[in-house]
Amino acid sequence: MKKNISFVTLEVCFLALLGLFFNLYNLPNYNNYALAIAQCDYLVPVYRSFNGGGVDHFYTTSANESSSAAAQGWSPEGIAFYAYSSQVSGAIPVYRSFNGGGVDHFYTTSANESSSAAAQGWSPEGIAFYAYS
Repeated sequence: MKKNISFVTLEVCFLALLGLFFNLYNLPNYNNYALAIAQCDYLVPVYRSFNGGGVDHFYTTSANESSSAAAQGWSPEGIAFYAYSSQVSGAIPVYRSFNGGGVDHFYTTSANESSSAAAQGWSPEGIAFYAYS
């Protein structure tokens, strides 16, 4: 029997709704959530960084992109969780957009919502990762 998941932040709850934490149990530390599924062959780490100036969290599956963000002043927070970097059966894309004026990232599973954000000045950055809905 699965236990209820204890999430540390609303942001993590949002990610859970995307299905990223589908098999996790109560773990005491946010950074340890990843340990529950770290051995899965098809999952890759998703790195989380924080920009206090814009009060934004940034997620990427690229260690190089995470390092580049750190060089630009973002605070690396390590591996937030694991996700799919390419399409697998039943998984859907999670699109990432950026608003440089507000130093803010936007994530959605809706291609239409991603397009609407682009029409409102957000810069589409493509598919960040894949998740189950």
